[in-house]
Amino acid sequence: MKGEDRLNKEFIRPMVLNDEKLYFTYDIGHSIVDYGLITNLDNYMIEDIRNVHIHTNDGMGNDHLPIYKDDKYWNDVLKGLLFFVNNKYQYNIVFEYDLYMCKGSTYREEITDYLNSIDFVSERIYN
Repeated sequence: MKGEDRLNKEFIRPMVLNDEKLYFTYDIGHSIVDYGLITNLDNYMIEDIRNVHIHTNDGMGNDHLPIYKDDKYWNDVLKGLLFFVNNKYQYNIVFEYDLYMCKGSTYREEITDYLNSIDFVSERIYN
């Protein structure tokens, strides 16, 4: 895509299984758009994930957007996060937002919007 190759889980599975010190990042936002599946992971692969990236996109090539309650992918993002919570994932979860895609006309407003989006997602995970 755009000159970049993404490694999908089928491609990396043999590498992960053969190298006990190899860990990887799982990106919920890219999984939703690129593959349509966010919980299609094997349990043994969850043990090798050290970072989970959370973001959304607009379906038109703009990536790393913050998540709002009217987001068309909200249910998929929530499902993905709950999948990790329910499988006792205990490492990093990163909100991978592009600050310039946040709402606001000033830097302060964009940061506030960034943080409000994180609060929105966090509150729904535990309710």
